[in-house]
Amino acid sequence: MGGKKIPINVPSAPLDNVSFHCENGSSRWKFVYHRRLSLEKEL
Repeated sequence: MGGKKIPINVPSAPLDNVSFHCENGSSRWKFVYHRRLSLEKEL
């Protein structure tokens, strides 16, 4: 599964009730969370 590179400096995000198989999964989730927040702000 190829994709975009995820920045290392991802701000913390509320990750309640989310399980991760590895630490990289949590940073990916935070990246997606903040990207969706910014998209909603634009709307």
